[in-house]
Amino acid sequence: MVESDLRLMASVDAEIDRLEQQLQREAWNAPRVRLLMTISGVDYDTALTLIVALGDLSRFEDGDHAAS
Repeated sequence: MVESDLRLMASVDAEIDRLEQQLQREAWNAPRVRLLMTISGVDYDTALTLIVALGDLSRFEDGDHAAS
């Protein structure tokens, strides 16, 4: 039973890795990701986190409103 659980975990880990690579390939070319990465200190992961957390940026009047 332990061996089958370990095989299952390895399979799930491999699928997670595959999905993360696919997400990175697709998101890397997204204009908003590329634009955010022009900000000093904003890397790929930070850009994706901001996009997911803030959603549609047009709902904010300006950057100050988005930051508050």
